[in-house]
Amino acid sequence: MRRGYDPGYGSRDQLKDCHELGMKTARERDELKRKNDENTGHIQELLFRIEDLTEKIVQLEITNNSWATLNNALLSANEALMQNLADST
Repeated sequence: MRRGYDPGYGSRDQLKDCHELGMKTARERDELKRKNDENTGHIQELLFRIEDLTEKIVQLEITNNSWATLNNALLSANEALMQNLADST
């Protein structure tokens, strides 16, 4: 019997099957790691897009608030002018 082989671990076929199963598991693990890395990249891209869109929404809200303030000021000025016109006649 060759040195290093212990029949207590099972037959050579059992050891070979165990090794093949381990290699299959390693290949599956590597594939899952690859998919995880790919998905992590997609997630990062989506987070950047969300951040950009959030920034744009905030800017639009500021712009809309500015327009609303300007609109209210113009309405008030218009009402004051109408009142002055009514008072002068």
